[in-house]
Amino acid sequence: MNAEKDFVNNDDGDDSSVDSCLEIINFQSIFDHKNGIETGISCSFDGCRTLQLSTLLEEQDIAPIFSGAEWAGTRVWHAAIRLIDYMYNEKFSKDNIAYSIMNGKSRPSLLELGCGLGVPGMIASLRGATTVLSDQENLLDQLRRNLENNFTTEELFGSNSIIKACTLDWSRENVRALLEENGNKDGFDVVIHCDCVFEPLYGKSWMMLVDVIDELLSFKKNTVVLSSMERRNGDGINNFLQRMNSAPNISFTKLVYEDRANNIQIYESGNTK
Repeated sequence: MNAEKDFVNNDDGDDSSVDSCLEIINFQSIFDHKNGIETGISCSFDGCRTLQLSTLLEEQDIAPIFSGAEWAGTRVWHAAIRLIDYMYNEKFSKDNIAYSIMNGKSRPSLLELGCGLGVPGMIASLRGATTVLSDQENLLDQLRRNLENNFTTEELFGSNSIIKACTLDWSRENVRALLEENGNKDGFDVVIHCDCVFEPLYGKSWMMLVDVIDELLSFKKNTVVLSSMERRNGDGINNFLQRMNSAPNISFTKLVYEDRANNIQIYESGNTK
């Protein structure tokens, strides 16, 4: 796939929500040069219509930004892009259960945990999935605005809606409430999360993430869970993986993809009990 020729990025790389990977997904950073800030991104993947996403936080969301989670939710990370590629690129199709579901099943159901901007889930909906994007309530205002600006009323609220945003604070009880709210008592075909484990920013919230994954796998045993994460110093991912391996409804967690150049790992988990 060709990269965008007029891609715009900041000199130091880290200040832009676009985290390159242009050979996989077409990105353009929308930059306000007068005020020196990025205002949004434009992205498309493999023939899907282009998404125009704002990365600006509203005034009421700026105050808590120093907690880190709000800022992280306005970024598109390598891990998210690599996950999109893993789910839809035919070169990864061998023994790839998620690829088989997302490309072979009519209207598969997908849940994205800790979605932030929700790019993987949005692209999944454009590729035929029925998607639920989930995050903490204080992070959903921007997501809902972006959904309204990129999807039709019928796609969002119609009888055959393809995507929605829902609050999910990580707990077993809230998982059950989410499934009931969405009329999805049997769970989801595929559950994904991208860069949700990084202790310096999120602390040990990965412990609650494991509970959520374990609860989801108790509803639908053939659910496929994909955890896409960038390895960094002190990230806490080894502890997350160890806890995943000891959870009652998680039969296995295995490495299925590794991009060593960018320190990206994708793990697949499931319940075969």
